[in-house]
Amino acid sequence: MPTTPFTCLTSPAAPLIEDDIDTDAILPARFLLAINRKQIAEGLFYDRRLGPDGAPDPDFVLNREPFQAARILIAGANFGCGSSREHAPWALVDNGIRCVIARGFGEIFRANCLRNGLLPVALDGTAHDALSSYAATGRPITVDLESCTIAADDLAPINFSIDPGARTALLKGWDETAAILELHGTAIAAFEERQAGRMPWLYDEQWLAGALDRARMAVTPASGPTPRP
Repeated sequence: MPTTPFTCLTSPAAPLIEDDIDTDAILPARFLLAINRKQIAEGLFYDRRLGPDGAPDPDFVLNREPFQAARILIAGANFGCGSSREHAPWALVDNGIRCVIARGFGEIFRANCLRNGLLPVALDGTAHDALSSYAATGRPITVDLESCTIAADDLAPINFSIDPGARTALLKGWDETAAILELHGTAIAAFEERQAGRMPWLYDEQWLAGALDRARMAVTPASGPTPRP
C-alpha cells in the first residue's frame, strides 16, 4: 500500500548497537498469527522490550527517554537477518520508525523495508562509529533523503547511497503498484485500449453476457416433440 513520503526526518536515534539482530528478535514468530497491524506493532522487540512479568524492561533502549519516541534506529551489522517475514518492517513502521541505520542488512529485510516506506541506510567504519556515539547522547540527527546526507551538530555531514528507483519511491510515497502506474500508466492505458478492441469480452460485461447467451442458444436443441427411439 502507498506510504507517507519520506523526505527529511529529524529525531533522536535509538542506539541498539548489536550485530546479527534477526527478524525473530525484531518480531517474534508468534506475532505472525496476528490478524491486524495493531497486534503486529505490539510485538516489536517484544521479548526484549518486556520482562517476564510483562512490564517494560527499563534497560531496553526503546523504553528509555528520549528514545521512546525515536523515529530512527541505529544497529550493528547484518540487521534483519534470518527469516524473510515482511511483518518485521511493518512492526517498525507502525511504531513510528522510518529509518534504520546499520553496518549492513539482511538482503530480503532490506528489500521489504523499501517496499514499506522504511529507509535502510548502510554505513560502515568511522561514520557508523561516530554516529553511534553521538546518538547515545540523545540529541537528534537529521536524515535527508533528498540530499542523501545525515547531519548531526558535532559531526561533518555523512553521505549515504541508495538505489535511485528506491529513492524516488520513498520520496513520492509509492509502493510497487503505485510506482508502476506512475511510471508506465500511459503505456498500460494504451495497451488496454488496443486489447479492448481485439478482445471486448475482457472489458464489457454486457458484451460478454450477450455472447454467452448466443452461445447457449446455439447449443440448445430446437423445441418440439421428443423423437421416439
